[in-house]
Amino acid sequence: MNDVVIIATADWDHPIWTNKQHVARSLADLGNRVLYVESLGIRSVQITRSSDWTKIKRRIFRALWPLRQVSPRIWVLSPLVIPGGSDGWSRRLNKLSLRLALALAQAHIGLRQPLLWTFNPLTRRYLNLKMFRSTVYHCVDRIQAQPGMPVELLDLEEKALCQESQVVFTTAPCLQEGLQALNPATYLFGNVADAEHFAQALEPALPRPVDCPSSERPLVMFIGAIDAYKLDMLMLEQLIQATPQWTYLLIGPIAETDSSTEISGLHRLPNVYFIGSRPYRDLPAYLACADVALLPLQINDYTRHMYPMKFFEYLAAGCPVVATAIPSLHDQGDVAWLCDPSCQSFKQSIQEALEGKGAPRQQRLERASMHTYQRRTEAMLECLDFHGLLLPMTGATTHMPNARPLSCQALESLGVSLLVLLIGALRILNQNFLSGALRNAGLKRWSCNTRLLYLAADDAIRSGDMRDARHYMEGLWRENGQVLALHRLLLKPRRGQVVDQLALFETMMNSNVFPLHFTGYCAVVLGDWSIEIKDPDLRDGCLNTLTTVITTLLDDPGTYHCLRPVHENRMQLLVSAQLSRMRLLMAAQFWLELEACGPSLMRSIADYNPALIDPQSASRLTTNAVRCLAMEGLMAWWTNDAQRFLASFSEVHRLVVAADSLSFDSDSLGGQTEAQAFAALMLKQLRGCLWRADLGQQRPGRGQLVGFVLLILNNHLNWKRSDKVQRLLKTLEQTKPA
Repeated sequence: MNDVVIIATADWDHPIWTNKQHVARSLADLGNRVLYVESLGIRSVQITRSSDWTKIKRRIFRALWPLRQVSPRIWVLSPLVIPGGSDGWSRRLNKLSLRLALALAQAHIGLRQPLLWTFNPLTRRYLNLKMFRSTVYHCVDRIQAQPGMPVELLDLEEKALCQESQVVFTTAPCLQEGLQALNPATYLFGNVADAEHFAQALEPALPRPVDCPSSERPLVMFIGAIDAYKLDMLMLEQLIQATPQWTYLLIGPIAETDSSTEISGLHRLPNVYFIGSRPYRDLPAYLACADVALLPLQINDYTRHMYPMKFFEYLAAGCPVVATAIPSLHDQGDVAWLCDPSCQSFKQSIQEALEGKGAPRQQRLERASMHTYQRRTEAMLECLDFHGLLLPMTGATTHMPNARPLSCQALESLGVSLLVLLIGALRILNQNFLSGALRNAGLKRWSCNTRLLYLAADDAIRSGDMRDARHYMEGLWRENGQVLALHRLLLKPRRGQVVDQLALFETMMNSNVFPLHFTGYCAVVLGDWSIEIKDPDLRDGCLNTLTTVITTLLDDPGTYHCLRPVHENRMQLLVSAQLSRMRLLMAAQFWLELEACGPSLMRSIADYNPALIDPQSASRLTTNAVRCLAMEGLMAWWTNDAQRFLASFSEVHRLVVAADSLSFDSDSLGGQTEAQAFAALMLKQLRGCLWRADLGQQRPGRGQLVGFVLLILNNHLNWKRSDKVQRLLKTLEQTKPA
C-alpha cells in the first residue's frame, strides 16, 4: 500500500472522465491512498468562453476548503491557482498556493513518502520533485498540439520532466518513441476502459434515456468532446448529409478546448442531434441504443499521438466501432473498421457494420476485457515495483494512518513538542529515570508518534538494550517508512564500547521487519568490522547473511533496473554485499571460496548497465564494483587463467567508460569525480598485469600485482603497505588452486 499524489490536467467532476480520474480510482481500488490534485490550468483563460468562467467560479468557491474526500481512499485537492500562470509573479503565487494546499492535505491525510504521479508537463515549475519518494510522468496526449497551448514552454518543460522522472508512462506508440530518448525507463501502456461499467449496456432491462432519439432508422453515436482540433468536422458534416437514412446522436461538450469549433452546418441537418454532456454513469444506457459507434478523427499531430479511450469503451458496450485509422489503433483492425477520414470510407464501413459484418460481438467484448483500468494499473504498479519505486511490503506499507482532523493533529504536535522539551531538560539535569518515565507515558498516549519512537530508540541504544532499540526502530519504520531515520540512529555518535555498536548492528541485521536494503547494509558494515576485530564467529554470521542477501538480489531481475537512491538501491547493495563477502574471504584466506565467487560476480556485472539505475547510486557503486573485479582478476592470476583475467579487466574498462558518460546533479559531482579517478587508476594497474597465454607468455610475477591489490584494500596507492600485500600474495601463490 502506497500514498500517491496525482497532478491532473482535468477536474475530478468533469463530465467526461479521462485517464486521470480512472487511474486515481484504480489505484485506490488496489489498496493505495490517492490525493488527486485538480487541473492547474496549463493554458490562459479565454474571457469569451463561459466554460472557463464557470471553472474559475467553482475553484474560487472550493478555495474556502480545498480538500474533500470523494471515496474511502481518494481525496481531491482544488488549489487556488491562476490558469496559465507559469511565469513571473503568477508562477510564484501558484507555487506558493499549491505548496500550501499540499501541506494542508499532507497534515490532514498523513501522507507518507508519497509517489508523485503527474499528467502535467509543467509540474517542475510548481513543485520540487525531491519532495516526493519518486516521480512518474504519465503522458497521455501531446498537449502541445491542442489550441492555445504554450508550445515552446511545454516542449522545454516536458523534456526536463522526463529526464528528472524515474519512470515515464505513455499511451501511444508515437509518444513512447518521442520520449524514450529522454528517459530509458519509458513504457507504453495503451489506453483502456472501465469495461465493467460500460458492459451495463448489454443488460436487457436497462431503460432507454428519454432524450435518446427514438426512430426506426439506425442510430449512429459519438460520445466525447466535440472539438475541431481532433474531430474531422467537415467530413462528419458530409457524412451526415450523405446518409439521411441514418440518425446521428452526438453526446458531449461543444468547443470546450477549441473555440474555433463550428457546428452551425451540422445543426441545419435534420438527422443529427446534439444533447450536450451526460453523466458518466448514464453513458452505458445511451450506448445500449447505438447501432454503430463512431470515432471520426482527423489525422494530425494531436491524433497521431493519442490513443482514444472511447475505442475500448465502445467495445465494452458491445458496439460495432468505425474509427479513423490513427497509428495507435492499427493493431485493432480485427475488431473494428479503421478508415481513412473520408465520407465515402466511413459511409461504406458503417453500412457493413449495420449489415452485421465484421468481428462478432463476443470477440469485441473479449478484446475490451483485456484492456481494463485494473489490469493496466496492476501492470504499471508491477513496473514501478520492478524499478524499486514502491514501498517494500514490510513496515509502512502494511500500516497507513486514517485521516484525522487538523485540530487533533495540532494538539498532538503541541503536546509532543512540550513533552520533548521537558524530557530534554530532565536529561540535562541527569534525571534519566524521570525522563524515561515521561517518555514512556507519552508513548502510552501517542504510541505511533515518530518523534517519541525516535527518542525511545535512542535511549535504548544509549542504555545498551538493543532488543528494545530494535523494537522502537521497527515501530519507527512502520510509522514513516523512512530509512534515513534508521541510518541516523545507527550512525549517531555516542560514548560507549565498540561491542555495543556491534551488538546494535547485529540486532538490526537479524530483524524480519526492516527492508532488505537496511538489513543488508548492517551486514556489510558488520562484515568490515569483523575483519578489524578478527572475530571468526561474527565473520561466519556475516558471511551467511551476505550470501542470503546476494542470492536474493541476484534472483531479482529488477536489481539491475533499480531507480531508488543511495542507501536504498538494490544494485548498489548487491555490489557492496559481494565486495564485503569477498573481503571477508580474503582476510580469512579462504582462497577456494573466494575463487568460487567469480562466476556469479561476473554474471551480475555483465548484466549491469549503469544507465539503467539511479545515476548517483551508479557512481557510488563504481568504486566497489571495480574492487570486486580486481579480486576476480587476482583469482584469475592465482589459477593462471589469462582469459579470465582479461574478462575482469574488460569489465573494469566498461565501467570506466560508463562512469564518464553518467550525468549527475551538482551535489554529486565530487563523488562522481572521485569514483572516476579511482576506476581509472585501477584500470591502469590491471592493464600492466595482462598476459597472453596463447602467445606463450607467463603470468606476471606477484610483484607486478601489488598496485591493484593495494587499491583493493585502500582508496589510493599507499606504497607503505606493499610489504603486507607481498606477504598476502606469497601466501596465495603457495596455496594450490583446486
